[in-house]
Amino acid sequence: LYSHPLTLAYSVLLLWPLFLFGTFRQPSKPLLWFGLIVCAVLLYLSMSRTALAVALLILGLGIFTGLTGRLRALLIAIALVGLGGLAITDNPVKDKFVGTFSGEGFDRHGSYPDDRLAFWHAHYEIWKDAPLAGHGFHWNDQKRAPYYEQIGLGNFPKHYTAHNQYLQTAVNSGLVGLFLLLYWFAWHWQVGRRHEDDYKDTTAKIRRYTLLAFALGCVTQNAFFDAEVRYVLTVLTTFLWAYEFEERRLESFV
Repeated sequence: LYSHPLTLAYSVLLLWPLFLFGTFRQPSKPLLWFGLIVCAVLLYLSMSRTALAVALLILGLGIFTGLTGRLRALLIAIALVGLGGLAITDNPVKDKFVGTFSGEGFDRHGSYPDDRLAFWHAHYEIWKDAPLAGHGFHWNDQKRAPYYEQIGLGNFPKHYTAHNQYLQTAVNSGLVGLFLLLYWFAWHWQVGRRHEDDYKDTTAKIRRYTLLAFALGCVTQNAFFDAEVRYVLTVLTTFLWAYEFEERRLESFV
């Protein structure tokens, strides 16, 4: 159902906080454990370094902010054993991250350390031509080609999009669109934090960390432009808000 493993990785990454914090809240529910394990396996199979790194970060934050006492200590121990096992054995995840830090795991078709840097440079030049309102959304390789030539990459085999949601948004809709995207993130984060502080609500925590995972993942991918990812984000955010408002309504009624 997914045309690219990164599309699957980012869709699953959005579900990771839901099952993670849901399991922390109700560890006796087998369905939550099943969902958490499925998400972990799919993230592993996707081999997306960004998605895996963000998922591990969310796991660490979840352990330290959502658990206390023996359960926290137990999960920290399990996490350390798991990471140690990945570090001392030969496996694709280890190869990916070792290649990242050594530079050998990057795609290189030019003089840049990684092809993504070439994408970013070309799109920075595109953005400079229309910084306020952007160029619109109907762009293709032919329109991007002159900007790759401008930075000396006319023969570059991949005149790709920016592979950075923030830069791509600035190119398409300028600083106006980038401000709206950042404001959307910030508003959800702030409201979620306030509700979490006021009500100790797991739903607010899930929504906040879902947005955090997505915001971090957007640094290396045009995540919002994948229809499947956009669909999962929209449905999940809508569900979490509807659930929270229903909980508030019932509380005020009682």
